[in-house]
Amino acid sequence: MVAVYGQPTKLKPRKGRPPRWLFPQNAERSYIKLANTYTATLKKIANEIFIPSLPTTFKAFNDSSTFTDSFLDEIKRNIFIARTIFNDSSIDIESFLKTIGVSINTANKIQSAKQTKFAFNLDLFTIEPWAKDATESWVSENVSLIKSIPDTYFREIEELMTREIRAGTRVEKIAELIANKTGVSQSRGLLIARDQVGKFNGQLTKKRQEDAGVTQYKWRTVRDERVRPTHRENDGKIFSWDKRPEKTGPPGHDIQCRCYAEPIFTADS
Repeated sequence: MVAVYGQPTKLKPRKGRPPRWLFPQNAERSYIKLANTYTATLKKIANEIFIPSLPTTFKAFNDSSTFTDSFLDEIKRNIFIARTIFNDSSIDIESFLKTIGVSINTANKIQSAKQTKFAFNLDLFTIEPWAKDATESWVSENVSLIKSIPDTYFREIEELMTREIRAGTRVEKIAELIANKTGVSQSRGLLIARDQVGKFNGQLTKKRQEDAGVTQYKWRTVRDERVRPTHRENDGKIFSWDKRPEKTGPPGHDIQCRCYAEPIFTADS
């Protein structure tokens, strides 16, 4: 049921498959670029501070009279320098994430309107007081997620250097371990970017469809090589918003999910 000139009106939805609900790829690309830029400094720090400091740190460790204090102090000093450099060169991620969050919301609203236009041949104007709070909440959560990357990285590098130097691991091997750890941190930034865009898009889809009176949806995948088997199995099946699919959750819930919910409109929607 929709409101036409302020009056609740039952309209029979058009038959046929509605247009494809497009994934917010521009927002995803922007987030990936942000994550890559934010974590690129970690590689520079590893190559210019941590790895070159290994011989000096080993020398402090091998000094039988003062190795404990010098060894640990040397590591902590380099961690402090690295954190300072990172913080000084860091970008304003909150401002960038606000722009990305608004972009996801706007793209999702456009896709939602396309579905309604197809079903009822109406351009509906909707007031969504919840959208601003939802976007701000997403931004706040993602600021914490992205900022956790360097915090985790520096803690793990300190633990790695302490453990491996005490174990007498060769400098070349420790350098390799530091490089691997740096790569993992950069990959985590990419994972967060892809995952969080899909999650927010899925949450907005659910909210907008429920507000429109849609109770059921047809699962749709993007039908490419990245679609996981459990989601391919869901493709074309009908689900209810009030009952989550057990294996997968709703579209957008799983990590890096790009599937979408095709709304099933009825005269009561």
